[in-house]
Amino acid sequence: AFWGEAHACGEEWGQFSASGLAKIPSAPPQVWMYCRLYRKLERFRSPELLDAAKAGGEFLLRYARVAPPGKKCAFVLTRDGRPVKVQRTIFSECFYTMAMNELWRVTGEARYQVCGREAASVGRPRPPGLGPHSVCPPSHLSGPSPKQGGEGGGIFLVGWQGLKAHLASLFLPRQRDGQAVLENVSEDGEELSGCLGRHQNPGHALEAGWFLLRHAIRKGDPELRAHVIDKFLLLPFRSGWDADHGGLFYFQDADGLCPTQLEWAMKLWWPHSEAMIAFLMGYSDSGDPALLHLFCRVADYTFRQVSGLPVRHGCGGNSRQPFLPGPFWPWEDAGLGWGG
Repeated sequence: AFWGEAHACGEEWGQFSASGLAKIPSAPPQVWMYCRLYRKLERFRSPELLDAAKAGGEFLLRYARVAPPGKKCAFVLTRDGRPVKVQRTIFSECFYTMAMNELWRVTGEARYQVCGREAASVGRPRPPGLGPHSVCPPSHLSGPSPKQGGEGGGIFLVGWQGLKAHLASLFLPRQRDGQAVLENVSEDGEELSGCLGRHQNPGHALEAGWFLLRHAIRKGDPELRAHVIDKFLLLPFRSGWDADHGGLFYFQDADGLCPTQLEWAMKLWWPHSEAMIAFLMGYSDSGDPALLHLFCRVADYTFRQVSGLPVRHGCGGNSRQPFLPGPFWPWEDAGLGWGG
């Protein structure tokens, strides 16, 4: 009800910051969620929910792409749909593709399928001096996007399953004898030198973990499944969990040094969401009670921290000390939110 009311605003759709900016990666997952709930669960099959999803889809079709017919999507928009920020990464395009694919499934309108396919083929501009890969954008491609295509048809090309297998092999941790998941690796998956190479993001590791876990389950590979649970779920959770105050740290250094990012100790909502998805998926498939216990541990912490705050505050993140809100509040890179 809250989000339905929040999005019933005509030309404007999505979450807006205190400065009136809309972040593209926050809107497509909401469109996807509304469509999926409408399509899969009878109790959510209401015209209001579908109308909200379609309104979000139309907003994205009208404003998300920076310079149509170009495929690149903006990262941040003004309230009236003008691009403010464009990233080299493909976060926006991945989420846009997911939203278009699910809209096509629920409405049967081919234009959503066409637009999603176009965004999925955008690629990533590569400056000549760029060396490392980040674990997260490719893991987005290996997870929700082909997950949609694997459900019977989809909007993706025939070679997508091969690409997914390649990405899965690239990001299985083989650095440091499999004892660390690193955020940035070389073209061939090897560790980089310096603080960039030591950089870790527990939330991204857990996110990639449930993507890879789904891949292993669908592949019917119990050995790969066990490896993913051990190295992508349990390993980053144990190293990333704050033993003193609870919650997952934003960033870490693989050598135990102080991370270079000043916000490294913040506890953001989305890593905890990824952890809950990962552990519940692992338990659902394996029946291992240890994974259910970890899910309950994260859920107890998360909802205890969020429950006493206004709804908008639950969208941000915080460390043990208060932060001032950033320009894109209330999203994950904002400062003010729930503490821990």
